[in-house]
Amino acid sequence: MNFNHEKLDVYQVSLEYTKETFNVMEKMPSGYSYLKDQLKRASLSMPLNIAGGNAKFSKKEKARFFSIARSANECSAVFDVAKIAQIIDSKEKEKIKKLLYRIICIFKVNSLIFAHGISIHDHEPQKSNCTHRFFILL
Repeated sequence: MNFNHEKLDVYQVSLEYTKETFNVMEKMPSGYSYLKDQLKRASLSMPLNIAGGNAKFSKKEKARFFSIARSANECSAVFDVAKIAQIIDSKEKEKIKKLLYRIICIFKVNSLIFAHGISIHDHEPQKSNCTHRFFILL
């Protein structure tokens, strides 16, 4: 049995990102517990708010939860700091940032769709830097 949010590409990408985040958190030295805590909260808010938002009925309620889930920008900054602190290397940072970029692209497209009241169930973006497929369940 699957819940609707499990069908969303953005949810699956956020889970993949969260897995990578936990791998990085395991490597963080004890002196960086504040950074680890911040990353943990910001990272977990994405899949949790995607699932919560998708369970809402009105577009306004969904949009509010999806906007909360945009913690990807905050996470990006944490990984910039982790790179400076030499907790992660450039290759690892790039891999994680690509996942975050996918999440941000999906949220941007969803925001436009919610703002204009468009109902799209399976759409392929054209002429965009966001080249992945995304799904919206309204």
